Amino acid sequence: MNAKGQIGFEYLVLTGFLLLIIALVFAYSFVSYSQAIQSQKAEASLNAIVGASDYVYGRGNGNTLLVDIEVPEGVSSFQVLDNIVSMRVSGAFGSSDYLRTSKAAFVPASLSTSSGPRTLKVEAVDANVRVTGV
Repeated sequence: MNAKGQIGFEYLVLTGFLLLIIALVFAYSFVSYSQAIQSQKAEASLNAIVGASDYVYGRGNGNTLLVDIEVPEGVSSFQVLDNIVSMRVSGAFGSSDYLRTSKAAFVPASLSTSSGPRTLKVEAVDANVRVTGV
């Protein structure tokens, strides 16, 4: 190979290698960003449920609130039990468990794990709090 051809080939290999590295960094940051969005949605949902349950529990029997939440993609378990609201979210980096505790004891229930916006009914019943889908 002559000198010009060899330099051109080396430049082409170097450019291809750099593009590959840039593509891998972009893919990793996209997956990481998606995981962060899932985490934020899960935490916001649980905080909304606990906040509503503490409110209706404090107000007494018969009080009801409707809570709008957004369930993230990849939820494999979503339940209320004792005084804990829990959600397990599976993502690219494995599963994450999210837990929040409430002042109120919950009527045990499993909630829908399908992703998307959802309205839940949170009501105080017999010194407990019941969470149901609307």
